[in-house]
Amino acid sequence: MKNLKIISSLCLLFLTMACSDSDDSVVNYGSDLNGIWKLTKSSGGIAGAIINYPEGTEVWTFNSANQTLNVVSNSNGPLTTGNYTYSFVASDVPDFCPLTLLIDGNNFGCYSISNGVLSINQEFADGLNHEFVK
Repeated sequence: MKNLKIISSLCLLFLTMACSDSDDSVVNYGSDLNGIWKLTKSSGGIAGAIINYPEGTEVWTFNSANQTLNVVSNSNGPLTTGNYTYSFVASDVPDFCPLTLLIDGNNFGCYSISNGVLSINQEFADGLNHEFVK
């Protein structure tokens, strides 16, 4: 009987330790966006336009802690100078990308970061692809 109490107590202890108030499945989407990004090129669209931006002409600063975006624009870039909010929603084309980036409620499309290049694109809808570097 004494062994049964010890075993029961140990099982209860292990079950209690295995429980947690945190949800490890929650992902901080966009934390990889955090920091300063410089727009280098916009391309695509129905006309197949290519627009190259001199370094520093368009600077976007993402703050993932409060999901804000500060833009300094010295040309006709995709956004004017100002402060914006951003968020993520499920994509209409999950095979192409699972989430899309909303900036002040406007869908800017999918985002990806590869080899230090941030790509925000709407190519799935004949939109533009914007490329940034840190």
